[in-house]
Amino acid sequence: TAAGAAMAQAKPLDAPRAAGIVGEGYDGYAVVRDAKAPADIRKLVENTNAERRKVYEEQAAAKGAPAEEVGKVY
Repeated sequence: TAAGAAMAQAKPLDAPRAAGIVGEGYDGYAVVRDAKAPADIRKLVENTNAERRKVYEEQAAAKGAPAEEVGKVY
């Protein structure tokens, strides 16, 4: 399911999130909170958000809703 896909994407972010390097925005996307975050963490956030965007767009198309609103649900 889309919810499962979005949750699976969160797992690689668990450690950086626990360390306070990464957080979650109200829009359903991950954010880098530490300006000194290493490049691999920034890339992980970028890749995670790209996957989330796909899920949100698919759900938006299926439900006839804006992708921005779908992202807020997740």
